[in-house]
Amino acid sequence: MPMARFLMLGRRVIQCPRRSYLLVATAAIALFFQPVPAAGKTPVKNDPRVLRVLKLKHHEINHPHRDTNGEFRMLTDFARRQGMTIMWLDAYQPSELHSRLLKGEGDVVVADLPPSLIVDPHLSASVPMGEYRYSVIGRHGIAASHPGELGGYRVAVPLASPLWPYFNRLQSRVPDISIVVLPVDTSRDTILKATSDGDYDIAVIPQRPDEDPLENLPGLKTLFELSDLRSVSWYFRKKGGRLRDDVNRYLQRFHASFLAPRAVLGDLDDIKRRRVLRVITRVDPQNYFLRGGQPVGFEYELVRLFTRERGLSVEFLVGETDQQILNWLRTGAGDVITTRINARDVRIDPALEQSRDYFHSASVIISRRGNDISRPEHLHGKRVAVLGSTVHHRALGELVAAGTAIEPIIISPDTPLDSIIDQLENWVIDAAIVDAYAVDDIRDGHPLIQAGASLPVQFKYAWTVRTHDTNLRAAVDDLLRDQFRMET
Repeated sequence: MPMARFLMLGRRVIQCPRRSYLLVATAAIALFFQPVPAAGKTPVKNDPRVLRVLKLKHHEINHPHRDTNGEFRMLTDFARRQGMTIMWLDAYQPSELHSRLLKGEGDVVVADLPPSLIVDPHLSASVPMGEYRYSVIGRHGIAASHPGELGGYRVAVPLASPLWPYFNRLQSRVPDISIVVLPVDTSRDTILKATSDGDYDIAVIPQRPDEDPLENLPGLKTLFELSDLRSVSWYFRKKGGRLRDDVNRYLQRFHASFLAPRAVLGDLDDIKRRRVLRVITRVDPQNYFLRGGQPVGFEYELVRLFTRERGLSVEFLVGETDQQILNWLRTGAGDVITTRINARDVRIDPALEQSRDYFHSASVIISRRGNDISRPEHLHGKRVAVLGSTVHHRALGELVAAGTAIEPIIISPDTPLDSIIDQLENWVIDAAIVDAYAVDDIRDGHPLIQAGASLPVQFKYAWTVRTHDTNLRAAVDDLLRDQFRMET
């Protein structure tokens, strides 16, 4: 008797001969999707005041590895700040989300897409908001170690899974594999429980590196990982670069306020087991910022070098204040702080310590000639400009907190330095605070500008780790020592 195929339609399981399986599966998919094509025949009109968000019908159920509530709150907040309203558009499968996005029926997809579609050159992804991978789960006693050994087993895959194209191909190559098509509203917990109970042999699930969905299911084990780590991202049409860039800037600044960091403590060995380094940083115009919608900067490149050498992926958690960033490290929301932190705050905390320094640049006051500022107190009553989200911004804040009556002028971090110089030369501002290494070039090109006092800034170019994570600290010091004054 030939091996049968099982198709779950609603709550019923249909047993099909292998030759007719694809026909039945196609009919089932058509039944599930019946309302959707009708809606798709009338494209949603593009209104610049409306953000059209494409998502799965049962979005939360099909993304257990994502903070979907946090993502939706971010989308709502982003739209509010842009003066837009949100139109939520549902689909039943990720491939349909991709198709409707490219047809212009939506502006952004907030779901996982099939691997073959993620690389579509017509798509553009947001900055990552987390990571996940697909794992193959089975009962103890099953010895499959790769997809080619799944023949003869009942493999449960939800209809809304991005892996449907993969399993359609696999079925033609692996004899006697039985694909159990689950309804789009079947949760991961339900699938795992049914696998543990023997309803299926194999379950294919998404999971984050820092979670264990099998914790309360001792009868199950991870047979093998079906994918490498993938990024949790939103997707845009390539032509929609402006919207993507606006969203990326928003995510870099605010995503940590909506997506709750998960606390996981551990030294370098634990990080290697998770295979992801969680980096805590902040937006900094010189060291970590966005260009073309993607993160760049000196600090960013150092992090990538560190992780590449150890076979790790990286997840960035972008904070706002030193207090917030330090608390994330203490509580295990991240593994290392790479942005510049006030060294005083680290020295007084026995739970934290910093790596060796790898660079130094003083903060210098510049002004017009004749307006000498040889001491910080001479800034009293002056209009003083700094780029926002920089150590100069924080240094200026310390002067104000100490009682110096300054009129702070906070300029967008994207502003070119020449623009600040123009404001100095034209008496729009009285002074500015810049990095010391820029002073010579400024004076060479602008003879009306002079350098004045340096500020006692405690923000060192160093990474911060937890005191007990000695192996991580040693690895960071090795990297910085090896790269110091080298090409990097």
